[in-house]
Amino acid sequence: MWSQIDTSKETQQCPNGAATLQIVRLLPYDSMEAVSCVIDIYAQSTLMTRAFTTAPVSRFEARRLVLKLTCLQNPDQISEWVAARRASEETHLRRLIRQIDIDALCKRATFLRNGVKCSASLPGDHDSLKGLQFGGFNLHVEIKFDDGVIWLARFRLLKINRPSPEKIDFDRLSEVATYRLLRTTNIPVPSVYDFALDGDKDNPVGVGYILLEKLSGQPMNWSQATTSQKKHVFQQLKDVYLELEKIPQSSIGRPVFCGNNTDTVHVGACFFDYDPNGRCIARGPFSTYFEWYDACINRRRDLIMAGEIAGRARYDAFLVNRYLHDNVFRALDTPSTSGLFFLKHVDSRDCNFLVDKDYTITGIIDWELAFFAPKDTAFQCPLFMVDVEKLYAGYPEIGADEELFAQEFDYANRHDIARIVRDGRKYRSIEFSLDTDTHNSDDFRALFAGAWRVVEGEEKEFSWDTWKKVAQTQYLDPFQS
Repeated sequence: MWSQIDTSKETQQCPNGAATLQIVRLLPYDSMEAVSCVIDIYAQSTLMTRAFTTAPVSRFEARRLVLKLTCLQNPDQISEWVAARRASEETHLRRLIRQIDIDALCKRATFLRNGVKCSASLPGDHDSLKGLQFGGFNLHVEIKFDDGVIWLARFRLLKINRPSPEKIDFDRLSEVATYRLLRTTNIPVPSVYDFALDGDKDNPVGVGYILLEKLSGQPMNWSQATTSQKKHVFQQLKDVYLELEKIPQSSIGRPVFCGNNTDTVHVGACFFDYDPNGRCIARGPFSTYFEWYDACINRRRDLIMAGEIAGRARYDAFLVNRYLHDNVFRALDTPSTSGLFFLKHVDSRDCNFLVDKDYTITGIIDWELAFFAPKDTAFQCPLFMVDVEKLYAGYPEIGADEELFAQEFDYANRHDIARIVRDGRKYRSIEFSLDTDTHNSDDFRALFAGAWRVVEGEEKEFSWDTWKKVAQTQYLDPFQS
């Protein structure tokens, strides 16, 4: 399943003492075509590609997968893990495909285009899955019209840990609302032509979907951009941020429609919890930064206490969570009064920015989880500009690309947004520390070191053992019987 390639590359020893991994490639199985899956142990490459697709994966996503692999003890375990993961993904993917009535989908699209004929296809039960397209958590199916127009049908993937139907329908409606709102600006996003929910009884397609415009361009590869191309992107994204500034809301949460009116967008729940019976419990919208951050941190604490996350070293996760809960606002000095909040693209990897050969942005896609956030959060730099090495080394320092991006706002006399971009490293250090699991203790502790330095002083030296000894006196172990 796995084989080593390019053995001239320098190897790195896994932090937990597992077998040394070199850059490896995922090989084909059954009828699957080989999928290049290049992984750097420290995730400094953006060349990794998703299974079943050629879309690039971010350095953050590559790192998470690497950490799962390095928790295994030997190459045989890696092969078994990959084989099981791929088999599960294929099983769920084929189940979704069987539920989609492709003829009904084409009939609906033809109706929406006033009779222009179209075609679309999906593989049968025994056909290869080669060539399928994906975006975020979704399967994409091209609908090709006889006049050359192409649409995309977007279907939520089936997963073992798939959210509840209520949550999936909420996500779909929120994504549609987000695109409708963004179409009132000069930000290049696709038009939405139609949608249906999983729970719609009169939906002939069989599952929920979104029909939207297929934009031109290719996923951006930031690592291959020249200095002049990066400058061009910085200038364009400055304009995007200034457009987002024109559509604020008065609370924190996800974009939603006002009842059955799909022309008016307001703010809905920010996230969901579940009761013991599996029913969704909406959290938010929130009227202040403090309410939102407090709810997010406490939600993470509840998941730790319930054993749903931080399966290893739960007390360590609890200590970090409580420390940040009690100290974060002292460090960030963010006002807790009501104010204006701005749309944040959560998945701002380079592959969600479509560009032409000159790196002119032709579209920004995958706004599925976007929400209205405090300006200091919403206007951080995109993830692809972040210096991953510094972040995971525990130092909340600004990266070279972040500084160049901030300078674009200085040139436009928007020093307020320039400050936000430069200070984004502080918020990012805290957010990554809060959301990082304890399964890899090195990363967990390093990311917390960055958050701790934001609170206590960036020039200070951090010792996990020293800090933990003090924290244990402040926050007693809730897991002791």
